[in-house]
Amino acid sequence: MRVYISADIEGTAGIADWDEARKGHEDYEYFKKQMTAEVRAAVQGALKAGVSEIVVRDAHGSARNIDPSSLPEEVRILRGWARDPLMMMQGVDAGFGAVVFTGYHSPSGKALNPLSHTMTGEIFYLKINGELVSEFKLNAMSAAYYGIPIVFVSGDEGIVRIAEQDVPGIVTVSTNRGSGSSVDSIHP
Repeated sequence: MRVYISADIEGTAGIADWDEARKGHEDYEYFKKQMTAEVRAAVQGALKAGVSEIVVRDAHGSARNIDPSSLPEEVRILRGWARDPLMMMQGVDAGFGAVVFTGYHSPSGKALNPLSHTMTGEIFYLKINGELVSEFKLNAMSAAYYGIPIVFVSGDEGIVRIAEQDVPGIVTVSTNRGSGSSVDSIHP
């Protein structure tokens, strides 16, 4: 079976400020490593479950955050942006048996994470058919288009609750619980 992993940073364990998510800031270096560690953990879980091929989509900012040398040989990684309409799901197709999301976060319009947003910080909120939509929901719809089940999401408590409501049976890990400009985080 092939597994597709879409990885973001704003839902990684401990992240609480935009400087920690922006390439070029001193605080970013730690969270770049944390994002890589969380992706590596998801990859190791998939390999332990017997997955034969894993594609990782670095889906944050410049899409050049994950250290490819920290991932096992079985992984192919998509970095940079190809202007593909699937964006954070570039390369996904019906040949995958499961989709995994790591480092995901609450959407714009919800104050559940100091870094809540949808696609860009300039979108106040995004709705489809009257429903507030997160990056998770947008990307879950891409997976659904190809008939691929979503099996796991890690990220802030808000996105975990949304995922559990939208995808019955999904396995989740809540990394952070936001309150104003702070987070209560699990150990990385």
